[in-house]
Amino acid sequence: MFRRALLVGSIMKLMQVISGYSAVTLYSTSIFNDKNDESASLKSTVYIGAANTFAVMIFSFIVDLLGRRKILLMGTFAISIINITIATSLLTQSTKLAGYLVVLFILCYSSSLGPVPWVLVGEILPAKGVSFTVAFDWTSMTLLSFFYKPIAGIFGDYVMFYFFSACNIFVRLPLT
Repeated sequence: MFRRALLVGSIMKLMQVISGYSAVTLYSTSIFNDKNDESASLKSTVYIGAANTFAVMIFSFIVDLLGRRKILLMGTFAISIINITIATSLLTQSTKLAGYLVVLFILCYSSSLGPVPWVLVGEILPAKGVSFTVAFDWTSMTLLSFFYKPIAGIFGDYVMFYFFSACNIFVRLPLT
């Protein structure tokens, strides 16, 4: 039972990392650097922080109303669609649209895939298991942070968002 719970917890933490949230928050200024508006990348970072705060407050009210599973499934589906749209807008160099989509992404992530794994991991695992999943989460996030820029430099930022979307779809399916 412990191993199964540990696997579920680890997969949920991996879903957080491959959703694209880390890439958005760490590299938002460089992804959305608009040559026509020098303050666009700074504005997008401020909007991301505001959306994150607002969505977490919403989550605290709806988590018990809708249920963790439903919130997680709806959130990963929405995040996948938004990632595809972000990738397409980056491909077509529509940075303003991508900026709006990132705020929408943050709203979806921070009210679903952001907090739900933290809540569930704490509920299904003892302290030893929680510490393992947190270490796994931070290791995965560190690897993504380290490799995102070189890969995006070769293929483009938009390819990474298509990748994030595909990962969310394929990882979500076995959990449903």
